Amino acid sequence: MEKLAEKLSKTGYNADYDSERNIMTIPEKNITVYPEKACYTVRLRFEEQDFEYSVADYEVLFDSLKDILSGIISFSRCDDCNIRMNNWIIRRKSKKLSLLHKIFDFILAVGLLIFSVPLIITPPFFVDFSTIECLIECTPIAVGLGGLVLAVSLIHHALTKNPLHIGGVVMYGLGVNLLWFAVCMLMVTYGEIHESTNADTIGLTVLFTLILAISILFIVLGLRFDKSTQKSYPVFLRRLPVLPLQEDIRRIVNAVTEKMQKETILIKPNVEKNPTIFDSKFGGVPYWDLSKPYPVDSCGNKMQMLAQFNLAELPENEKLPKTGILQFFIDDVDECAVVWHKEVDRLIKESDIQALEITDNDYLFEGECGMDFEKTVFPIVCHNQESSRIMRDIAKKLGITLDETLEFYEIIDDYENFSYVDLDASYMLGNPYFINYDDIRPDNSEYDTLLLQIDSIQNEKFSIYDDCGINYFFINGQKLSENNFDDIFFGYDSY
Repeated sequence: MEKLAEKLSKTGYNADYDSERNIMTIPEKNITVYPEKACYTVRLRFEEQDFEYSVADYEVLFDSLKDILSGIISFSRCDDCNIRMNNWIIRRKSKKLSLLHKIFDFILAVGLLIFSVPLIITPPFFVDFSTIECLIECTPIAVGLGGLVLAVSLIHHALTKNPLHIGGVVMYGLGVNLLWFAVCMLMVTYGEIHESTNADTIGLTVLFTLILAISILFIVLGLRFDKSTQKSYPVFLRRLPVLPLQEDIRRIVNAVTEKMQKETILIKPNVEKNPTIFDSKFGGVPYWDLSKPYPVDSCGNKMQMLAQFNLAELPENEKLPKTGILQFFIDDVDECAVVWHKEVDRLIKESDIQALEITDNDYLFEGECGMDFEKTVFPIVCHNQESSRIMRDIAKKLGITLDETLEFYEIIDDYENFSYVDLDASYMLGNPYFINYDDIRPDNSEYDTLLLQIDSIQNEKFSIYDDCGINYFFINGQKLSENNFDDIFFGYDSY
């Protein structure tokens, strides 16, 4: 933040840095900037309302602030809750050339100079300028000048702080080559005129003049390549909701917590365990009663077992069966199967299961890992539309007026003594953590109970989805009480 404040101050804008809070402010525009985990957050004021946006890249942050301060980026009202940032530009940053690249540019430049300078110097000593044919004899001068321009350009490209992008270099070089070709051909065309202009001469003149115009266009586009490829597009910002008083927040959070708290069984991967086919585990070879048909997807392919729970190993709970093995199978077409083995045949061997020839799909997950369990009570998962709906109902009953855009997670960001499920948690029962809620939401009346949530896992024994998403298995609460696992809602949500 201090570096950003200094950089903006050098460009003529008044930016203050608070070292204690590590934030930067621009008083004249009511802008505050502060770093977060993986990005920078910019909070600004427009028409007496607060808005904010986040930027991951430092250079993009600087450019956006500079454009706001200079007036390039303007703001317009969309509705009561949203504004539009106009002319937002992501500028292409040229990479600095390596020493090897600079040396290569200089070698090419020297070669072009050796080639070009004699072509420029020599012709005047041998050309008879009293006849029109001198134009043909002077064409080497045009070639030499073109080579000289490219040589000087290469030297400049090697020394400049902001070199052209490779696309600009190619376009500029093609333009210079076309330019000297067009000039040379025009000189040859008019150098062959003896008496009067004919149709061929007119046609060639038009052709090479057109090539000359195209070459100039290529040169201009090459020099402006970085700027011409920058795209301007609008960014929409949502108004920051007005928070209620701290005492009102406390009353709301406590009421929501009491209403939504649910018994939860946390699942912790344990790489020290070497589970058998009868143990709780992620992945690996499943237990299977050979008298039953193995679960397959709609294409007839055998599904892979994602997780298996020996129910006797779970903490005491009120919803799951007490004995047997509960298994969760998935495939690569978003289908699932949940199977409960009420009785377990201990005589079945792992080799018997392997004989079923279940194909491993490394795209889904790979490996095998044991589990540990912990029974707890998580009152709520804050990123959940259900919690926001309950918050509004409770606020209405308590007589507290809430901003219409306020979400539940926003009122607990700075609220102490509040526990909720972390993003990287896998668990049974409890409240689901939705990232993109609308994309995978089940029908709450039909699938009202979270049976299992598995977040991405990465360790030396087991990995799933390369740490980028969550699996959900929902069930109807009445069917769960009847130990009926035939109807399951399966969803996958990505970060």
